[in-house]
Amino acid sequence: MIDKRKIIKSNIYIYYDGHLDFFSVIACSTVLLISLNLALLLFTRLFPAKFSSSSSSSFFSTHPVVWSIGSNPKQVKSTSWRCWVQVYSNGDVYEGEFQKGKCWGNGVYHCHMSGRYEGDWVDGKYDGYGVETWARGSRHRGQYREGLRHEMGIYRFYCGDVYGGEWSNGQCHGFGVHTCYDGCRRYVGGSNGVSNMDMDSNISDYEFATCVLADVN
Repeated sequence: MIDKRKIIKSNIYIYYDGHLDFFSVIACSTVLLISLNLALLLFTRLFPAKFSSSSSSSFFSTHPVVWSIGSNPKQVKSTSWRCWVQVYSNGDVYEGEFQKGKCWGNGVYHCHMSGRYEGDWVDGKYDGYGVETWARGSRHRGQYREGLRHEMGIYRFYCGDVYGGEWSNGQCHGFGVHTCYDGCRRYVGGSNGVSNMDMDSNISDYEFATCVLADVN
């Protein structure tokens, strides 16, 4: 009499007569594995958005924002653009784009206890359009070249005066208008660039080669 035995596995009942064919088991397992792979491939093609979103989220979860501490950060070998937060030993902080290990692109530089610059950068220097703001209240908005105020810009002094006009290599140079804080007087004319505007400078530091005093009614 043939001994019928029953195997229970994953709620599937299999009867055999004691001589289970080993090769049949291998063949069944192979067919099952291939079927699962084909089903997974079909699912990924039918729902590509789910897999792309999950892969992107896993990338950002495993690649957090990079912090680099020190006044002399190591050069980044890759020339590709990247966002970075750089903390310097003097307390300054830069947040923005980097290339070749330097501030390059658009970013914000926080000067410790003194002010900040927000705008364009090239090769680690202010270059393009930007806004400088200082702790005492002075503010400059305009163009920069190689780290210096250049071409057109508006400088608002902490005392209330405003200069708007041309700049060259960090100095007011060319045509400009200087309006006093009370709004009653305005100097219009050209500047020879003899003075270099520093942050929070006094009005007396600015000299114009030619100026016209006009009342503002």
